[in-house]
Amino acid sequence: MAKRNEIPQLTKISKHTLESMFDVEYDKEEDQYYYNLLDTISIDPSSLTRDTYVKHIVANHEDLFSISNKYYDTTELWWLIAKVSQIDSVLGDLTGVELAVPVPVVARQILDIMNKAKN
Repeated sequence: MAKRNEIPQLTKISKHTLESMFDVEYDKEEDQYYYNLLDTISIDPSSLTRDTYVKHIVANHEDLFSISNKYYDTTELWWLIAKVSQIDSVLGDLTGVELAVPVPVVARQILDIMNKAKN
């Protein structure tokens, strides 16, 4: 595993972008690089109190991207919802799954802590 800017085959990104903190892995069978977000971030869901997240039951045809957009006005925080909700695989149908979605102020605090940790 390496950070994206350490891999010569990939274009460089700003050190200030969120992706710069995640490890990049290489899948030989698919011949592609990917971010392993869910293994990179460590969040203990049991440390969240009930007032720090919203329960969300995934409706038919919803995915983590649309749920992220609903609560945060961006699709880019799907991984945060997955991690806090202990979703190991984001592939497949999540209909009926109960998610724990951090309230926006808590999501911001988590991102701020992560940004401080990477610097």
